[in-house]
Amino acid sequence: MRSIFFTLLTLTALLHAVLAQTSIEVIPGVPFSGPSVVQYASQSSLFDAPKVQRLNDTTWDWWYFDAVSPDFDYSIVVVFFTATSESLWPGTTDVGSADYMVVTLTLPDGTTLEAGVVGKEVTVVTVENGSSGIVGNTSSGWVGTPDMKTYTISIDAPEFATTGTIVFTSTAPAHFPCSSDISSAGQRLNLGPTPIFGWLNAMPDADAFVDLDINGTSLSFTGIGYHDKNWGSQPLHTSVNSWYWGHARLGPFSFVWFDFVAPDGTELVSTYLSRDNKVISSTCDGATVRPVGDGAVFPPTPVSSMSEPQGFNITAEVEGEGTLIMQITHKKVLSATPGTTWRWIGQASGGFGNGTTWDGPALYEQFTFSN
Repeated sequence: MRSIFFTLLTLTALLHAVLAQTSIEVIPGVPFSGPSVVQYASQSSLFDAPKVQRLNDTTWDWWYFDAVSPDFDYSIVVVFFTATSESLWPGTTDVGSADYMVVTLTLPDGTTLEAGVVGKEVTVVTVENGSSGIVGNTSSGWVGTPDMKTYTISIDAPEFATTGTIVFTSTAPAHFPCSSDISSAGQRLNLGPTPIFGWLNAMPDADAFVDLDINGTSLSFTGIGYHDKNWGSQPLHTSVNSWYWGHARLGPFSFVWFDFVAPDGTELVSTYLSRDNKVISSTCDGATVRPVGDGAVFPPTPVSSMSEPQGFNITAEVEGEGTLIMQITHKKVLSATPGTTWRWIGQASGGFGNGTTWDGPALYEQFTFSN
């Protein structure tokens, strides 16, 4: 299966190389001993390509995907990492290589299953804007179309008896942190006041079809999906104090938020809203994300984060629409390391204050690194 998967990546690159900008990068599992080159300004293409050249012990780059069933029974998160344990956060497991995939699956009873694949390298092919990658000498990886309309993940984790595919079909256009004009070169790709933490959102919303086999048991569902990528020029836990991030499908709307507190205490927000596959707003202004419940504190600290927030209130100014007011109530904890990270799926509900409200599923998280 690996040969077929890798051949698809190679043929995709060759077929488009003459007609479009293409990159092929092999990222070794052994970090580079010298300085890395990290990209924080956009190009006119190669949106989802690697953003770190010559990965070392302090830099990191990853591709993130998730899917949630509409009944909240199932969720799956897949992350393809190119990062050492030193470049992420304290407590990160050293898997013996900087290149690996982690799959986290949540079942109806709240049980969380985790599978992983480690490779000696990750090969990433980017054609136009869509990327495709494969983990080492395995059949685990992802294939994106040049226009980023479709991504297919292949999972083959024999050690955990987990195999299958996830197919994402985009329902919302891609965006930079503060703009949706992804063909414009020179735009800012960093969150925070200085260029040390990068973020791009290739699929703010998608229809996701999950078809997995887990230890002989079939799991299939169709739900909402999402894909983005993060990267940085210094260890993650030194690049950010805290963040709230998430995405929701709210009736006809697709909404993404990122509330980021930098090490110097500066707060920066990024929000995105689309309707019927057309962008309404993509901006770094006019939004707040705040936890609710007993003891809720902003910004969160490791001490305050020991207690789980009960939900979130989000407001976002949307030009031409008014103020979006949204509340999120937790349905299920996906993962938790109290004092550092929480991830949930929940019910989002909101509107523009005109009497019409919408409901829908959301997946969201809280990261805390500093006191």
